[in-house]
Amino acid sequence: MRPIALASLLVLGACATTTVPATAESVDLVVRFDGLEARGGSLRVGLFDSAEGFALRGDGVIAERTVAAEGGSVVVRFDGLPPGRYGITAFHDANDNNQLDRALGLVPQEGVALSNDPPLIGSPSFDDIAVEVLGNAEVAIRVRYLAG
Repeated sequence: MRPIALASLLVLGACATTTVPATAESVDLVVRFDGLEARGGSLRVGLFDSAEGFALRGDGVIAERTVAAEGGSVVVRFDGLPPGRYGITAFHDANDNNQLDRALGLVPQEGVALSNDPPLIGSPSFDDIAVEVLGNAEVAIRVRYLAG
């Protein structure tokens, strides 16, 4: 299982989307992550394009990005995507161990983010996190820290 998949199980994020009409067969998705704490490490981001892929967690991710998490905001781009529905998951891997650290195996000890801010009662579905990307789009997602 890939590290990005772990973040997709227990994640909070606040999401806003802006879409510009597409003129080509591909679209660009720009994702801004806000609220990163200055703990060092990396932000690990996964992009999913289907319920089936999301159900597979890490094995279903269609694209991954890893960027330095220096605090504040960071931007991640996914260029040349076909128009469609996408789900975005991320976690702040503060200690760069390639996994989402959890207390008692449940509560994330590192920052987590998920498009559309679904409730954390059970596991979110792809429909809970999917955003329509029919043209070039910008999505803002807030990274949340559930534990101190």
